[in-house]
Amino acid sequence: MRCLSIHEYQAQGLLSQYDVAVPRGRLATTPAEVAKYIEEFGGRGVIKSQVLAGGRGKGSFSNGFKGGVRVVSSAVEGRDISSKMLGQRLITEQTPPGGLPVDKVYVVEQLNVGQEFYLAITTDRANGCPILVMSQGGGTGIEELAAKDPNAVVRVPLDYAEGVTGETISTICERFTLYADRQNLTTLLQRLYTFFRESDATLIEINPLIRTSDTDRLICADSKVSIDNAASGRQGQIFRLRDKSQEMAVELEAEKHGLVYIQLEGNIGCLVNGAGLAMATNDAVAKYGGSCANFLDGGGQATKETMVKAFELILSDKRVNTILVNIYGGKYYPL
Repeated sequence: MRCLSIHEYQAQGLLSQYDVAVPRGRLATTPAEVAKYIEEFGGRGVIKSQVLAGGRGKGSFSNGFKGGVRVVSSAVEGRDISSKMLGQRLITEQTPPGGLPVDKVYVVEQLNVGQEFYLAITTDRANGCPILVMSQGGGTGIEELAAKDPNAVVRVPLDYAEGVTGETISTICERFTLYADRQNLTTLLQRLYTFFRESDATLIEINPLIRTSDTDRLICADSKVSIDNAASGRQGQIFRLRDKSQEMAVELEAEKHGLVYIQLEGNIGCLVNGAGLAMATNDAVAKYGGSCANFLDGGGQATKETMVKAFELILSDKRVNTILVNIYGGKYYPL
């Protein structure tokens, strides 16, 4: 399933339209703007590089500067820190080797944190239903936490029509001792699910969800949203948020020709027609010890011209030393 990913500031804006509590935030493209917004937030705040990849906090910039998310305690510090982010490329575990360009940062108010949680609503493809995922202690180590202690992560399947029910809320309140927050939690989860369903989302990830120490509010401090590509016709407003500068040039070129190309980590180029067959081909290559350099779906209406373009795209990857062609035929067109 291919999905549209949007920036954090865009996701926060969409959530706020559903009356989901998010921190005050401003988008900045210059260090001067950053300093101005830090002043607006009382002289302290958080500066977040806007790239479509996770692991920003532990990332490094092309100029050697460390940390794509930084807390600052003055406008002067905000100006200095952001000057080392803007115009650079941020490299994380989830970006291409050369990183992604940072041409804007999201400046948000600093919250008084009491508790932190990880919260997500996503699609459970194995069971064909949405699922709510939550754990105590959000942040960058959620994947490691789930691997070390699966019981630390609560998973609650949701009925697509009913969404978040009283039973769902009771499960979460009992697991995380949030009885006093039941009403606020109910409102939050129901609004998030409404957005999930109405936007054709495949993922809404809140990391972290914060319970403030001064007001006991539940605030979505950071969010990640992915939308099903198949919903582009219904979700035109959201799809207009697409940032092509964050995408690989070879993938954009493939799209122009009706091809689906995704770069992978191996050295075997693959040209296949049909997404299902392409995935099966990649799995078969991996089973026998190989590693594919790409996923390339030539589509069911491939022409000589599109196939030539497909080979050009594959051969543009200098890592490729072999090409596997797996085409399912069934039609004969006489010359």
